[in-house]
Amino acid sequence: MKKNNLRTLTWGIVLLVGLGLIFSAPIKNWLISIKSDELAIESMDASDIDKNKQKKASFDFEEVRLLDLKTVALARFNSNQINVIGGISIPSVNLNLPIGKGISEFTLALTAGTMKENQVMGKGSCNLFN
Repeated sequence: MKKNNLRTLTWGIVLLVGLGLIFSAPIKNWLISIKSDELAIESMDASDIDKNKQKKASFDFEEVRLLDLKTVALARFNSNQINVIGGISIPSVNLNLPIGKGISEFTLALTAGTMKENQVMGKGSCNLFN
């Protein structure tokens, strides 16, 4: 009896791990889309954006890592560290992407990030990193 229970438990764990691996990318994309909507420029006013422009941000390319489910989950819980300073909207492809200041791992997990500290949105070319 104990041997059957152990075998069932083992197969249950294998099944859960397998499902987690198969569905991790769709779960990650879903988590990103929900929080990106909350960080959208439409949900902010001009004073919020001005405050975010004044805040410090990381522009260290050495800190940029491959996006994984753990980083997305942590970014969702630490979204107060993301300083949204603009947004990109392309209605024809249903794109509404917030632009965050800097390229920290949390910023890049949920927004596009500015590559240089002295960039000004709407003046000249503005390089973004995503």
